[in-house]
Formats: sequence, C-alpha cells, structure tokens
Amino acid sequence: YQRRVHGGVDPSIFQTPARLHLTLLMLRLYHPDELAQARSLLSQMESYLADSFSPTDMLWLKGLNYMNDDPSEVHVLYLQVADNEVRDKVKRLVEHVSQLFISAGLAEANDIHHNEKLHATLLNSKWRKTEESICERIPFDIRPIMMKYEDVDLGCHPLHSLQLSRMGVRVEGYWPSDQTVRFPTS
Repeated sequence: YQRRVHGGVDPSIFQTPARLHLTLLMLRLYHPDELAQARSLLSQMESYLADSFSPTDMLWLKGLNYMNDDPSEVHVLYLQVADNEVRDKVKRLVEHVSQLFISAGLAEANDIHHNEKLHATLLNSKWRKTEESICERIPFDIRPIMMKYEDVDLGCHPLHSLQLSRMGVRVEGYWPSDQTVRFPTS
C-alpha cells in the first residue's frame, strides 16, 4: 500500500510545471452559446486589466499550505500568493471576474467558494494514477514536506494573461485556450 510506504506522495499527484496557474473561476459551459458568451466577457476584461495593472506588477509566490486541518491526510497542497499590493489587485480582479460571470448567468455564487484562497495547486490526490485510486481519492501526508518547505520563496513573477482554458482536453504543455486576454506589458 503506497501511502504507508511513501506517505501517499507519488509523481502522479504533482502538477506539471507547464500547467502551474492560478484559477480565478471554474465554469461549466455545456453549450456553444455559453462558450461564445464567456469569450466575449473575457474580451471585455482587456480594459479592466489596462486600468488596474501595470507592466511592472509582479506576483510573489511564497509559502506552502494545504486545504484541510490534518497534514497527515491531505488532498491538496498549494503554493500561496504572498500578501502585497499586487495580490490585492488580483483579489479584486477575481471578484470582478466572478461578478461579471454571475451577472451573465454563466456562474453561480456557490462557484466562487474557492476564491478566498488565491493559490497555485502543486499536489492533488485526484490526479493520482493507481488502481486503488480509481474508486476514491487517497490522501497524502505532507508533514515532511511542510517541515522543509513551508516557507519556500519562489520569488516574484510577472502576470501574463487571463485564459478561458478547456480543462478536459489533454495536450502537451498547458490546456488549450478558447480566449486569452493579456496583462499590460512594457
């Protein structure tokens, strides 16, 4: 039983570097008209980004955390966005995007419950690829990871784009984007 031997941490539960991202809002778009409307709404964000962000804005990635109270039984380990002015701008962006999509009927208030934790997921038990994980998610023990890396500082990174990404499609690198809006560049 792998969890006992390795604390449940195996390569299959790691996010690939090419797919590391911050999720602003999860959407369920089942009809082509909904996708077209979502594309249009995202396009409208270009002026908001130009008015709210500058080319020098950098997001500071610092510290690890997890989604439950017991570090020996974790399903999600994530990288935190450090508290600074740019993080505050991104949190306001998340609120703006959420309200825009709720007002358009493409999201519901309960779709934004995860938004209080601006984060980039690093490990997730739902990605596990073993026979025993087919029926249920198997948690992992992150205590050794937290002892060594809890305060990891990955530095500041530029903001590139907002994307409407198609999650269920597998391709090399990042998920295919149905619409992209760029942050201001110099």
